[in-house]
Order: sequence, then structure tokens, then C-alpha cells
Amino acid sequence: MFHGLQTDSAIDFIPDKNGIYSFEQLNKPAYHEEPLSLPERNVYSWCLINYEAISATNRRTYWRRMGEFLTPIIEKYRKVNKEVREKAGEVVGEAREPRQKFARLVEFVRTSIRIGDEDRRSLTAQQAKDLAELHKPEDLLKQGYGSRENVAMLLVAMASAVGLDAQLAYLPNRKEFLNAGGLLSDLILYVTVPGVAVTIDQKPVFYFPTSRKLPFGMVPAMQMGDEALVLEPGNARLVRVEETPPEQSRRVTKAELKLTADGALSGQVSQRLTGHAAEEFLDGLRNLTPAESEQRVTEQIVGQQPGAKVTNLVLKAGDDLTGEIGYSFAVAIPGYARKTGTRLFLQPALTRKGLKPLLESSVRHNDLQFNFPYQDSAEVIIEVPKGYVIEAGEGPQPFAYPNYGLSYEATFSLLQGEGRSYIQAKRDFTFNRIYLPRQHYDELKRMMDLIHLMDNQILSLRQQ
Repeated sequence: MFHGLQTDSAIDFIPDKNGIYSFEQLNKPAYHEEPLSLPERNVYSWCLINYEAISATNRRTYWRRMGEFLTPIIEKYRKVNKEVREKAGEVVGEAREPRQKFARLVEFVRTSIRIGDEDRRSLTAQQAKDLAELHKPEDLLKQGYGSRENVAMLLVAMASAVGLDAQLAYLPNRKEFLNAGGLLSDLILYVTVPGVAVTIDQKPVFYFPTSRKLPFGMVPAMQMGDEALVLEPGNARLVRVEETPPEQSRRVTKAELKLTADGALSGQVSQRLTGHAAEEFLDGLRNLTPAESEQRVTEQIVGQQPGAKVTNLVLKAGDDLTGEIGYSFAVAIPGYARKTGTRLFLQPALTRKGLKPLLESSVRHNDLQFNFPYQDSAEVIIEVPKGYVIEAGEGPQPFAYPNYGLSYEATFSLLQGEGRSYIQAKRDFTFNRIYLPRQHYDELKRMMDLIHLMDNQILSLRQQ
């Protein structure tokens, strides 16, 4: 079987005198390394030549036959027996709604069954050996640990025991490959990850065993936005793992600051993160000690605001993303506002100062891939020095591009209170795309450049 990426589909294999077959293709496009690009397997020119146990050119037929081939192999490892049925009933308790049942089973697996793939250093030699083998669900209940695949099949068995329509599902892995199901090859089993699909209200709800930190109903960002192979006995099929809506992955920043007449800015800043935004933040701190994590966050803040002094950093970065994730700190930034004569020139959007445009290159060769849909909200309140007033000027204008899943709104307001003046800068940005063909790059870049320009608007404060 021949599968080609960025190659011609029509291949002529030519035998030589020794019976060795070869083929040649010329003028293949060069690989261009670019940010926000698709996985390397999707942009390199390459081919896969292998023996296939299943011969079919129709997607539906191929994956149905693949399911028929795999089902007998895994059936005994998701089989429900008395022990599994009793434990599932105990975990579900009085729950009657399918979603509530599944949520309780997920919570049990998340908190009671250790996944050895995540931390092999803590395993004994026997436990490490066990991970390489498939085990029956009752074995995992006894030993309390297993591989991702074993844990997924335990959850399938427990869900089936309480009447849920649960199947083993190989979830996509956008770090490795996109549209693996389109190749009609068992390659999909090597570039995907084992998970679970439960049909609730006629829609699939997916769970990935190592997404132990995410709220129920969410899978890791790299496991959504592509097709999963759902191994329903006799009816294996490809099912899209839908993206979560932007409002489930938010970055919310608040700042209360004071500006002095010499341009120095100081005060308190906090950021709270949810969903995949929190997942991304925690991934950046993986395997770091608490002290190292605080140092990493401090370096990121100072990297955006050179010369800033960060103190009293409080980091909330627990293992459970259903709790509070984020940080707060005190900051002092000398020379934040530029002083010229009787004026101070100030960028109110503190959270955007120092950031580069998202899309810098004017030329694009590859399609674009983004990590996840998200919302970014910020509210910055800056106390103005006594004796200064804001000169007339027009603030940013809101706009939306629904076809690109993009909306933006920013406002500057003047507040008065107790004889003092304050600037209130608000910013709300929503991005709801994961993929974008390169032919739309110019339009997206134009929009993102406009947003970058508005984020960097400067207000003029004049001394009376």
C-alpha cells in the first residue's frame, strides 16, 4: 500500500533486473519552517509504503473492517464482570442522568487510578513491566494503576456496566499528524492516543485518561479539532472531536496601578486562567519546583516589561484545572510613560505592551494551526498624577470578523473619585479558529496587525 503526503498520487514503480522496484518524483516543494504551522508530517514531502491487512479504498469500509479486526483483540480487556459492575454501581450511586453517571466515573478514574505512563520513575520494575501489557478491568481496580490504554478500557467497562453507550476511542494528536484517518492505514494507531467516547443525548462526549486536570467534558487542546477512531464493535468509525468554545478557555487580567509625574508605573496585577489557557500555562511549568515556577513566571513578566521589578508573586498552579489557576504580583516599572515637557505619553493597554504582532511574516507557505479557541480579557485602571488631564483623542474601535472567528473591543474611559482621576482601559478579544488555509493568511494578518496597532495606542496626558 502506498500513501503519499505532498507527493503525486499516481506512482509508477519500475522494476530493475534484480526485481527491486523504485519510483522517482521531481520538483517537490521545499519545506518551510514557520510558526503556527501544521505538524511536520503534514508539510514535509514523504510517503509510507507498507503491507496492509485490510484492502479498501472507501473510508467508511476501511475503518469498519479495521474495527472488525481490532474488536476481538481488545474485547476481553473491556469486559464487564461482577467486580467491575459492583464498583461502577458504587461510584455512580444515586445518579440517574447519563452525563452525571459518566462524570462520576471519570472523577473516580481521575483520582483513584494512577497512570504509569505519566511518571515511570515512581514505578517498581514489575509495575513498569505491567504497563507494556494489556490487563483486564478488574486487575486495574485491584492494583490501582495502569497504562493509558488500560485505564481507558477500564472506564469503558465501568461505563458499560451502568448502562452507558461507551467505546474505546483513539483520539487525534495534532502534535503528530492531522487527518490520519484519511490515509486508510493503521498508522492512525501510532499517531493517536487511547481515550473514551460515551454517547450522551446522541452526541459523543470524549475523555482522555491523562487529561486529569481538565474539567469534565474537555480533552487536551491537541486532542480536539480532528477525527477520532471510535471502536464500536461491528461499526468502527471516524468521529470529529469538536473544539471547545472560546469562553471555556479564558485569560482574565486585572490591574490597579498608579502613574507618577516622572512616568513610573506601579501597583497590583493579577491573571486568572481557565480551560485550555490554564492547561497551556501549567504545561510551561511542568517538572519545575515551586521556586523554579515562580522564577519562570517572573522572567516572563520582566521579558515583556524590561526594567520592571516584580515582588510579592503569588502563584496558583495546582494539579486540578477545575480550581483556580493563575498568579498575582506587585510591579514597579520606571519610565513606563514617556515624559516630554509638560506631557506624559502613556500606553494604557499594559498587558499588550512589548508584545510582537502575532503574524510577522508578509509571506506564508504553510497552512496555519492554532492551539485552541480562547478569550482574552483585561481591565487596567491607572491613577493619573495630580495636575494632569487627558488630551482629546479617539480610542480603539470595536470590530468583528465572524468568518475568521475573531472579535475585538477595547475602550479607554476617564473615571473620577475622591478628587483623583483614573484611566480605565478594557480589552476583550475572542479567537475561535484552529485551522486556516494559507490563502487566507493575508486577510488574517491585516486584521491582527490592526489589532496590534490599536493595542499600542498612546494617550497624551498634559500638565495643567
